[in-house]
Amino acid sequence: MWFSEDFDQDYSRWQLLQGSYDYWSIVDGAIKSEILQSKTMTTLVPYDQWWVGVSMPYRVDFLFQSLDTTDKNFVLGVRDVDNFYDVHFYAGGLIIEDIRNGISVKQRVVSYFLPRQVWNKVRIEYDTTGFRIYMNGIMMSGSLPHWAPIPMGKFGLKASSGTYKYSRSMFDEIRISSLLGTIPKLKQNDERWASEIYDHADSWSAQPNISRWGCALSAATMILRFHGFDLLEDGQELQVNSLNQWLKQQVDGYLGNGLLNWLAISRLSHILSQNSNLNLPSLEIKYLQSDEATMLSSLREHLVDSPQIAAGDGHFFVVDAYDEVEWDFRIRDPLYEHQWLKQKAGFESLRLFTPSHTDLSYILLQLPRELSLSVLDELGQTPAAWQEVTEWISGQEESLGENERLFVYQKPPTQNLSMVLQGVNLSTELLSKVQLFAYQADGQVQLFTLADWLQSQPDFKRLEQIIWRLDYQATSTSQIELEAVLKSTEEVKIEFLEQLLIEVNEAFANHQLTFYLYYQLQQLIAAVRAHLDYFFVLEQFLDFYHDQLEALIFIRKD
Repeated sequence: MWFSEDFDQDYSRWQLLQGSYDYWSIVDGAIKSEILQSKTMTTLVPYDQWWVGVSMPYRVDFLFQSLDTTDKNFVLGVRDVDNFYDVHFYAGGLIIEDIRNGISVKQRVVSYFLPRQVWNKVRIEYDTTGFRIYMNGIMMSGSLPHWAPIPMGKFGLKASSGTYKYSRSMFDEIRISSLLGTIPKLKQNDERWASEIYDHADSWSAQPNISRWGCALSAATMILRFHGFDLLEDGQELQVNSLNQWLKQQVDGYLGNGLLNWLAISRLSHILSQNSNLNLPSLEIKYLQSDEATMLSSLREHLVDSPQIAAGDGHFFVVDAYDEVEWDFRIRDPLYEHQWLKQKAGFESLRLFTPSHTDLSYILLQLPRELSLSVLDELGQTPAAWQEVTEWISGQEESLGENERLFVYQKPPTQNLSMVLQGVNLSTELLSKVQLFAYQADGQVQLFTLADWLQSQPDFKRLEQIIWRLDYQATSTSQIELEAVLKSTEEVKIEFLEQLLIEVNEAFANHQLTFYLYYQLQQLIAAVRAHLDYFFVLEQFLDFYHDQLEALIFIRKD
């Protein structure tokens, strides 16, 4: 990323090329041009010190809004006030003009109606052979072949009025970056990091290296580098291995055994954005799992802002752009030599990134698969935006994520949520895997676990459910309360009888139990179920025949 501007405070990095600064102002975090007289023009371009390093070919992305029905402009290839390319929207059309020494020498006209009072996403790809203009993801026009060679020049903001005595428009979120290699081609098996330990995989994998597990890690690195994040906080180059180390040091970097937490990537983008003098964007993330048509449509829409990440068959890869000629999506795969989405068997989900300076708030809940969950808001309903997402990575003989359940809630309002956890055979080992992450709008994260409560050595035989009550705050510290709901003595006894009966039947079917003991236990369980006051008789029977009942796992546990 060579240049980034969001006009949060002023436009001090912009030089007046023509007209007056009086026609420009900052309104609601965007720059507004307002001309209230006829036959007037004004143009702004970045000062030279902010244009240093920009070279051809380059790409410009920005938001553009027309506030009235008069003509609208922006300019390309600006060498000076008399030499540039003028892009001119008028009623029902788009005119591109080559201005040389103040005179229009070439012109191209395209039918196009510019929507009013809405933000339009504009992309310009500018190189020596021509330039291409995309409006809201659709290529509108480019310079004619005989216009080449195209000279180097700046991008600029322009406003003009003709016979009408007014013209109003707005610009925002301007990004200028290289058109060549904007997405680095990174491989998880690159010799620079292939043999390094992925996460803490040496404690759970026979092949713990980045070359085996690093597809999501490599894809995340490509996305961050595309958006201009070249260095970490400590000045290290942001690469696959340095990002791996950063994630390992974070409370939210990896989930369970090696699942990359995409919200940590979003949080990192905000940290690096705050430390950058380029005003780089933070990256909001959205998880999308839906039918293929919905995901393909959403993918095309989001590619206007950024390359995106897709997952299929336990593998993550980057989707670069949609190619109108091939009718397919270009991809960058961190492991295979695939170049097109059609080379994949399919994909199951998307991680959609949007450059933003606004709201990174999220709730993320990680559970072992043995637990069930219900979530209720203050009205006793499950929030519509609460969703379960699938995350897994295939590693041939091994896989990650198959034993995890992940739930996410994007941009939750400040509210109280009740999360009810239940499961069979609850234990310290099982419940210690539960993690709740609360992210504020600025990306700050809080981690909540059951560790303190588990130290009190709860009675798991009587534990029916755990209720976590989260007082979520989007802009400040969230609070949480825990309630353990216990079963009655009668419920515990009935559950014991049901489990015992299952194991007795299984042990007898596997010839691990004599007919005598099988028959006696069947009779005794039925009698005690009808009269729980005689439960002590069953306990004495099980104690007396303990050695003969070793086949019953349930008994051995107790």
